[in-house]
Amino acid sequence: LQCVDYSIKRAARMEQVAEMKMVLMDLVVNGITTTDERYVKEKVCSVVCDAVQRCWLQLWSDMFDKWREISATSLHATEMFVRITRNLLQDCIEGSKHLAERRRMDLLLALSLNLPLIVSWLLDTINARLTAFLESRDPQQLAIATLVLECFELLAAWMPPCDFVNANIHALLSQILVHSVCQPLHQPSLRIFTRFLDRKMKSEETVGVISLLDVVSGFASAAPLNHSLDAYSHVCVVTHLLCQSITLRLSAMVRMGGSA
Repeated sequence: LQCVDYSIKRAARMEQVAEMKMVLMDLVVNGITTTDERYVKEKVCSVVCDAVQRCWLQLWSDMFDKWREISATSLHATEMFVRITRNLLQDCIEGSKHLAERRRMDLLLALSLNLPLIVSWLLDTINARLTAFLESRDPQQLAIATLVLECFELLAAWMPPCDFVNANIHALLSQILVHSVCQPLHQPSLRIFTRFLDRKMKSEETVGVISLLDVVSGFASAAPLNHSLDAYSHVCVVTHLLCQSITLRLSAMVRMGGSA
């Protein structure tokens, strides 16, 4: 894997990397098993992510369509492709020393073009995994749901605020926060709110932010003993950021002559 990774990053031409994509897909689905160590899974995901960074979107235009199709075949494939997506989002949104800035901007543009497809696939994935977890209490379902939430946390810091609100991601988070059995997902869910609200937004971009208040206040007031202190500390941070956003919105309305 180290040799393949080096070849993708340094030696191979873009066309050669593109020719490797089906081999890499087979590696993801059949080359490792669910019992392999986590570091093996992460390394395979890293290799695929490096290949994506070299040849997507130019030589792999149907990548997310293929991922969605293959991930539906097994729980293992779902986990692997969500991991790869998480790694890709992290490198593109937060930056990576192995990714040139010009190439990073190209990938961000490709992500923007495919954003509706990506968000739809992630929402379908986590909804299916939550339903399965509530029925079976299978920890692997919960692990995949956590990975999806990590993807949404990264997207919350980058995607246009109106797209984030319109995607109805907060409805998903509300569903998670009302279930005490989903307690391991409470903090990741609240971190998504924090990442979204902690960004610098123009007053016109805060439209719809107030709809998030019901979700957070509902969680804070429901069955306090079911929530950890860490979760409550996140609620305090989120509530503070919500107040800042709402104040910004109201101030803009007053400046424009509206009624606060």
